[in-house]
Amino acid sequence: MDIARENRLFLYRAVRHLTQEAGIRQFIDMAGDGTTTVINADMRDTAAILDDPDTKRLIDFSEPVAVLYLSIGHHLFDEDDPRGVVHGVLDRAVPGSHLVFTQITSADPTRRTEMDAAANGAGMPWRTRSREEVDALLAGPTPVEPGLVDIREWRPDAGQPPLAPVPAELVQFAGASKSKPDLCEFGGVLVK
Repeated sequence: MDIARENRLFLYRAVRHLTQEAGIRQFIDMAGDGTTTVINADMRDTAAILDDPDTKRLIDFSEPVAVLYLSIGHHLFDEDDPRGVVHGVLDRAVPGSHLVFTQITSADPTRRTEMDAAANGAGMPWRTRSREEVDALLAGPTPVEPGLVDIREWRPDAGQPPLAPVPAELVQFAGASKSKPDLCEFGGVLVK
């Protein structure tokens, strides 16, 4: 739960950077109103997403675009070609386009194996990676300062809007991630 909340705070900071500092006005993520759409496709099938009529209607690939892949890396097995998935949209985008990426990481190989077994055993595709594996997965575009980090360290802003309070039924789980310091949501913003 802590990691999910940190991911939401990071999303705010990353999108603020993209809109205010990088001038990005087009985002590939998920939403639904007159200027956004939801593409029902397998995220591993980049061509289906990019060739969808709604994507073509809303995204002008002759202008910079931001691709938001938050908390998806750990749902991609190595055989899914995670590098191809992550770079698939950015490869078609013009220079100045950005990628926002996060993934659960652990420095402990035993913990990675245990997390993978537990999640996959529960029917959720899962591949916990080390930070070095994520660095290799994202190689190519240039990380925006402070680089690829524990997302709590990516441009922290004490003045950003707070999240809603933790629901009462989940309060018992708040702070649990602090007992596992090698486990974090790792990522950042990269520019093509």
